[in-house]
Amino acid sequence: MPGWGKGRPEDDRHSWKLVHFVRHLPEITEQEMEEMKPFNPISQKEKEGEENHLHHGEDVPSETNGHHHD
Repeated sequence: MPGWGKGRPEDDRHSWKLVHFVRHLPEITEQEMEEMKPFNPISQKEKEGEENHLHHGEDVPSETNGHHHD
């Protein structure tokens, strides 16, 4: 199959990191899932809920600390 990329192969390293990550997903461990939690995006609704708790001097409950997993 011919190469379709333009430029240097080093420029594609981020794409290859993503490919390796996706290929690893079937074997992902609980520890790896926990390590990735801080990087999970949060919805606007979750963000507003967190801000409301902070404005009222309340602790943010762990299930709404910006990382919701179903």
